[in-house]
Amino acid sequence: MKNKKYQVLIFDLDGTLINSKKGILEGYRHALEKMGVQTYDPRLLLTFLGPPLYDNFRKHFFPDDSSSVEMAASYYKEYMRNKGKLEAELIPRVREMIKVLFENKYSITLATSKVQEFADGFLEQFHIHQYFSFVVGANPDGTCATKKELIGKVLENFSTFKKSEFVMIGDREHDMIGARENGIDSIGVLYGYGNEKELKDAGATMIVQSVKELTKVFKSN
Repeated sequence: MKNKKYQVLIFDLDGTLINSKKGILEGYRHALEKMGVQTYDPRLLLTFLGPPLYDNFRKHFFPDDSSSVEMAASYYKEYMRNKGKLEAELIPRVREMIKVLFENKYSITLATSKVQEFADGFLEQFHIHQYFSFVVGANPDGTCATKKELIGKVLENFSTFKKSEFVMIGDREHDMIGARENGIDSIGVLYGYGNEKELKDAGATMIVQSVKELTKVFKSN
């Protein structure tokens, strides 16, 4: 039976619905190689799983150099279009979960820091786009990429609902913080790229271990 509290479910993409880690990391490596950046700690790239694309380049490699940030981002997108998208896979049980939630009359939405092109593309690639009533990603130039802004757009689109009827589901602190900044609940998932301490410290309303457990949350009374 449908959980009566939540009506609008806002999903993150990377690490929550799809496993895109390999493509993301290779995309950053490709971009940095093209930009002539050869010396950096490979472990740094692991911290790029979650934050906005442009912010990662700006913060760690090209501060105060917007043209280089734009160029690096274009190389990343080039890789993602040609190879990265093929290196992603749907997380096991996700398709079944989304279908069940759709059948239970939830409004299923997506809020991702990926640019809109890739947000739409991955949902279509894995044949789950038909279940989503609203999809929002970052603008092509990297603006409107924070989870606060993205979640805010979902709330605007479903303005007839109370904030208590929304919930953000994601695997990183950015998802939990964005939810809190918008005054809505959040559910952290431990099968993605984050960890329990990160999610708790970011104020997750609830934390689940698996897709199966997440599905149960929304089927409960």
